[in-house]
Amino acid sequence: MFLSILRKGMLMLGKNPSRQLSVKLKQSEYAALEKLAAKTGASMAHHARGFISQGMSIEKSKDDIDFIRRQIREEIQAELKSPMERIIKLLIKVGMMAVTMCFFNRDMLYHYLKNHGDVDKDAMMEKSKKIAIGYMRAGGEMVDDAFNRYLVGESDS
Repeated sequence: MFLSILRKGMLMLGKNPSRQLSVKLKQSEYAALEKLAAKTGASMAHHARGFISQGMSIEKSKDDIDFIRRQIREEIQAELKSPMERIIKLLIKVGMMAVTMCFFNRDMLYHYLKNHGDVDKDAMMEKSKKIAIGYMRAGGEMVDDAFNRYLVGESDS
């Protein structure tokens, strides 16, 4: 009994006190572990402890990665919140201007037709669509050029 108490005390004095665990393995796992132990000259218990330790560190790493991923996502969202809100407000303004101009142009066209007789509305619509497509595809000076050609009545074909 004294020796057993002494052994337990000696185990507890070490930096990493050990505990015993009984594990049941599949026959194939046992055979693979036995083969590895024979090949390396280390005990089966040594390799089993190594596999357990390695598996636990993999799980810890997964938890750490999930935590880091959440932190990065929160940081990105915090950084993008203000610019995104500004972009959304600008898009709302642009949309409002576009709809306003659509109805303004409708009223202008109505008054023009009322005072100047019939005009080929379908041809005007097609021309406007072509110019709009060119406008959306163009950039910078090309946009100004397309708009100016429209004002002087040149074709965009």
